[in-house]
Amino acid sequence: MSRHVRSTCALRAAFSSVSRSRWKPLPQRQPSASGVVWEGPAGSPTVEMFTTRGCTLCEKLRGLLDNLRQEVPHTLLAVDITDPDKVELWEEYRFEIPVLHINGSYCASSDISQ
Repeated sequence: MSRHVRSTCALRAAFSSVSRSRWKPLPQRQPSASGVVWEGPAGSPTVEMFTTRGCTLCEKLRGLLDNLRQEVPHTLLAVDITDPDKVELWEEYRFEIPVLHINGSYCASSDISQ
């Protein structure tokens, strides 16, 4: 067996032995992505997008929501699940972002497309 194959097998074994429940969020190295992205008119729905800085799927979704906001006005709030006070959200959504809530109710997650 080649050294490369042995190394690959050893890495797979090491990663498979790590329980997902033991994974902890990495220390935040960048500023938070949380905050108001845009505000819709009074009475319009509030959309919360659970995200992390650098999430490319989240940026794609943000673009889709931006295109939609003329037709369906709404307020968009970004919630960075890596913020220190968002540990529960990290545990719940870390493998699913982007996640959307509309007016506080879960709407959709992950592979959101047109």
